[in-house]
Amino acid sequence: MQRKGFSCFAYCVSLVLLVLLTVGVTACSTSKTTTTFTGAPVLNSIAVTPNPPPSLSKGHTLQFKAVGSYSDGTTADITSRVTWTSDNTSAAAIDNSGLATSVEAGIANVTAALDGITSPAQILVVVSYY
Repeated sequence: MQRKGFSCFAYCVSLVLLVLLTVGVTACSTSKTTTTFTGAPVLNSIAVTPNPPPSLSKGHTLQFKAVGSYSDGTTADITSRVTWTSDNTSAAAIDNSGLATSVEAGIANVTAALDGITSPAQILVVVSYY
C-alpha cells in the first residue's frame, strides 16, 4: 500500500524505527527492583552454659542456660523457650527450665533445641560421690 507522497520504503523504515524506539524506551524504563526482607531475625545457633559443665554428685542439681544467636547479630537468653533433652535420664534428668538433676553415676549429653536448631551436646558427668 502506497500513500500519497510517502514511498513504501519510507513507510517501512518509519515503521521499523517506531518499533525500535518503542522497544528501546520500554527497555530503558524497566528497572530491576530488589526486595529486602526486614522481618523478625532468624535463630542461627544455640549455645548452652555452663561449658564445660562441672561434674555433679548424685542427687544434686545444675541450672543450664541457653543463649540464641540471631541473623541480625543479636543474642538473647532463650532458656525458657527451648526444649531441653538428656540422652541418659538414668544419669541426669532435665526439666523444661533447664534444671538438671543427677540421678545415678553416669554420663548424660544435654542439648537445647528451638525452631529446628539444636545446640551442641554438653556432657554432664554424674559421680556417685563428690
